[in-house]
Amino acid sequence: MNRDLTLNNLFAKSFVENNHKTALVFYDREITYGKLFFDAIAFADFLRANNALPGSRVVLLLPNCPQFVIAYMGTLQAGCVVVALNPLVSSEEIVAMIKDADPEVIVTLKDFDRHNRFISENLSDKQRLVMVGLGEYLPTFLKIGYNIKNILKCAPWQGMSWKTAMNSRLDERIWPVVRPDNLAVLQFTGGTTGSPKAAMLTHSNLVNNALQALEHVGDLINENSVFLGVLPFFHVYGLSVCLNMALIKGCKIVIEPKFNSKRVLKLIEEKKVTIFPGIPRMSSALLKNERIHKTCFDSLKVCVNGAGALDPEIKKEFEQVVGVKVLEGYGLSEASPVVSINPFVGEKAGSLGLLLPGTVAKVAEGELFISGPQVMAGYWQKPEETQEVLKDGWLATGDMVRIDKDGFLWMEDRKKDMIKIRGENVYSQEVEKVIMRHPSVEEAAVIGLPDKDLGEKIVACVVLKSDWSGKTTEADIQDFCRKNLPKFKTPKEIKIFMELPKNILGKVLKKELRKILNESR
Repeated sequence: MNRDLTLNNLFAKSFVENNHKTALVFYDREITYGKLFFDAIAFADFLRANNALPGSRVVLLLPNCPQFVIAYMGTLQAGCVVVALNPLVSSEEIVAMIKDADPEVIVTLKDFDRHNRFISENLSDKQRLVMVGLGEYLPTFLKIGYNIKNILKCAPWQGMSWKTAMNSRLDERIWPVVRPDNLAVLQFTGGTTGSPKAAMLTHSNLVNNALQALEHVGDLINENSVFLGVLPFFHVYGLSVCLNMALIKGCKIVIEPKFNSKRVLKLIEEKKVTIFPGIPRMSSALLKNERIHKTCFDSLKVCVNGAGALDPEIKKEFEQVVGVKVLEGYGLSEASPVVSINPFVGEKAGSLGLLLPGTVAKVAEGELFISGPQVMAGYWQKPEETQEVLKDGWLATGDMVRIDKDGFLWMEDRKKDMIKIRGENVYSQEVEKVIMRHPSVEEAAVIGLPDKDLGEKIVACVVLKSDWSGKTTEADIQDFCRKNLPKFKTPKEIKIFMELPKNILGKVLKKELRKILNESR
């Protein structure tokens, strides 16, 4: 465990050593480490000039873009706390999270017109709103088109421009002392199983998690590595596994605001990407794109998969087609986020991998508890919720996990997704795995709903493969389940959906499924 370093220390070291080296690539526009550091200092100056004192929160409502990286680093340099929000949630949720964080400054994309109107209507007198346009860092030929498209998006009442904010340079700089135990990031989480709450991640949490992961993967990541930054930086998975690790090692990051399978394949080949952190739905989408068989993957060294288990058949096919290993891991926002990763040699397919160095685990009543330097300080302004999950230095993950004799972790289910049928525990993932064996099923999510006789009843929500639509019925799938599951584990109802509600990382929102089904009754 490293008790002495902050993200600012590590970033500054990287800037000194890599001053003239390319840090970011954004639509063919290259930004050096020197330029990145210069712009981050300018943003820190802006914060200080606008009374954002150490500990003040700064909201970033942005896609992956240079301004996100600059504002992120500048906020930390000023001793402030980054609050990165998901722009794909509703405007009402955005405003609620802003009110909870109570920031001094909000940096948002001018394209988010509805969000920005809601934010402006709820802005307090002390808060400053900064409007960002992607055109500011685009090559000229793309900038013209972008500016024409968005010329009506930024009304005068929507705050100051990014350019104005970046011109707020101070004549005298006295940087605050930032300690490892100071807050660095508030990461809102809990949307898949409960009301959103912000995990308090310190500099020490994020530094140690990045160094733990780098030690685990060894020489796979070095100063010559090229990361594909398509995972959203507003989520701690993308922030830590892509942004922090790459900046600490002095790597190049090819930034992409939105996942598109055709463009990702093009970027991997043209930009000679070596590290591709992703999620299951990205791997699946890439395999469905015919261009994958024409793409050169010679530069690629490894793909990383998180935020959910990758289907074994998809993993096998992806590795065969692309020619590199997919390393699967496990984490949660409360752990900054990485807890375990499969080793490059000696992996166990389907497992969550081995614990990162410095991380210890125990299983109590089937639930995984972890302890380590990456475990959060608690939930922002929620002492009761903090006490529920942090117990004597152990983080209750809410995941039902087993640990085998070799130390590999295996996911059984989410604790909150476990269904009780007349006193018997039913793991939803067990039922889902059986349903996924039906040839017509593309996706499956199993939930429990209240039942006056059983306590809870099992309901399976499925999406059919396109060529099976209209050919398979609920009764067909239920009959398949009866033949392959014990009676008490067989779903009482099967519901066919066109698509399942998911979050930005592709995780099914079972809370939303329960809401949809309860409202339909």
